[in-house]
Amino acid sequence: RLRLRSVPPIRVHETLAEPCLCGLADPAVLLPSRWLASAGPAEVDAVLAHELAHARRRDPLWNLLQRAVEALLFFHPPVRWLSQSLRSQGELAADRLAARLTGDPLSLARALEALARLGIDPALSRPVVAASGHDPDSLLPRIQELIGMKPPARPMRPWPLLALPLAAALAVLAASAQE
Repeated sequence: RLRLRSVPPIRVHETLAEPCLCGLADPAVLLPSRWLASAGPAEVDAVLAHELAHARRRDPLWNLLQRAVEALLFFHPPVRWLSQSLRSQGELAADRLAARLTGDPLSLARALEALARLGIDPALSRPVVAASGHDPDSLLPRIQELIGMKPPARPMRPWPLLALPLAAALAVLAASAQE
């Protein structure tokens, strides 16, 4: 139903902390074995729909481009903020698409909750998940969105508002120092 050219292979990974879609040319869906051992069929279907939604949206390509921009503009705080916001919105979009595909948003919410309950085990390596930009703290708002609750607005941090006047003041100071 997603009209993918090819369905990515599904692989079970022993040390992965959460499911992910990895690869550009030949993507694969990686599922953590710890979660898979306790997940029900509806949850597995929901997570697979979510990861295939990422494939449909071409999120690995967009994530790579985003990371390249972040690397070039690493010194620019609004770039990091915008990048984090785009990743968060990408996850929500994949959640909505998966819920529409399965017709059961509660199964995806349960799967996300089960993944959060697994917690972070020091024995688990997270390099693949870290590279994909997943944020474990974003699970609660995603679950709330799936079950129809309005997630509370995140408090505004003052540093983005202070960054522009501070940058302008530093520019004026640097310009006056050269005279």
